[in-house]
Amino acid sequence: MALRNQAIVFEGRSTVVVMMVNDGETDLLENLLCSMRLRGVNKYLVFALTSSAYTKLNDAGIKVFNAKTIPGMGDIMEQFNGPQTFKSSGFKVVSRLKVTVFQTVVSLNLTLFFQDVDVIWTENVIPDVLKVSKPMTFMKDADEFNRVRRLARRAEYNTGFFVLRSGDKQEAFMQDVVNTEKTHHLRDDQKMVNAIAKGRKYKGEIGFFPREMYVNGCFLNSFAKGLVPSIKTDNLTEEDKKAVLRRIK
Repeated sequence: MALRNQAIVFEGRSTVVVMMVNDGETDLLENLLCSMRLRGVNKYLVFALTSSAYTKLNDAGIKVFNAKTIPGMGDIMEQFNGPQTFKSSGFKVVSRLKVTVFQTVVSLNLTLFFQDVDVIWTENVIPDVLKVSKPMTFMKDADEFNRVRRLARRAEYNTGFFVLRSGDKQEAFMQDVVNTEKTHHLRDDQKMVNAIAKGRKYKGEIGFFPREMYVNGCFLNSFAKGLVPSIKTDNLTEEDKKAVLRRIK
């Protein structure tokens, strides 16, 4: 299997940045990879969740894996193709596929550092990320809102930015997450993760990144160490462009 061969090249237990894209995210991915390479980061795995995204990235010379090659994913992926809108049926399929990718990478004896592709790196963030990471560490979802005490208990583990170190417990965690499709009737990746992460089984092994370093991606500010939002501004109004540029200064 090509993916397992690539894992061997990474020399086991290496920290590998994992990213997933469909058609609507390929331009953002190219921005992100460019910024990572400039910071000397070349250990990454990119999974295309649609055949058309795979073809586009492969033609551009980007090493990309077709998620169809992961056992059990091909039949599911045939249900959709092309860009998926938020909360559409295709989006839910993508969410379900993500946890299978997470499980597959962790099973290859790799430390998984997953991030959404809507950011760029201004420095190599891996050393600091690992320094503050437990065996399983996630960005806190809706962290900005938790300044209001009554909402503090609503914090969730965000599946757009997290680390799973290699190890048996992390493999077991991901197996439990995958199983929530049957045990909890869930298909949303974040709900699936939280169904297990909030339980007692992995208490002490899982936690949040410090808020001052990495906030929720929806509220990514300049103090999020080494990361800034990435966005194509071609179709934005002049007012919106200015708002975006103010955020990333």
